[in-house]
Amino acid sequence: MHCLKLFVIISSLECGSNLVAQSYDGAAVMAGHLGGLQARVKEKFKHAIFVHCIANRPNLVLSQSMDNIEDCKVFFSALGGLASFFLKSSKRTRALDVHVQRRFSKVALTRWNYNEPLGKQCFNTVIL
Repeated sequence: MHCLKLFVIISSLECGSNLVAQSYDGAAVMAGHLGGLQARVKEKFKHAIFVHCIANRPNLVLSQSMDNIEDCKVFFSALGGLASFFLKSSKRTRALDVHVQRRFSKVALTRWNYNEPLGKQCFNTVIL
């Protein structure tokens, strides 16, 4: 369900000061602190603190935490750009196969555990 539609439903409940907490599955559209449902609910219901859903995988919590560390943001952005550079061209992918004999893992911006193999590959290939 779209966050705007959910916001309209929540607003229509007229819960006022009784709404003191909110938690979603961690999806950016729901939990986004700028324009997601969390921000809209917090604006209307001042006491509704956001609590990250405990049932959601810890990797999403870690991923969102990394967004607040500038060096991590730069590192993973560069890593994703490097992987995309090779994966979006069959010619560059072949060159990578010939010279490095490995391929980059695909990058998933929302999942920490999907980026871990890519980080390990780069570390083992470039650093070691």
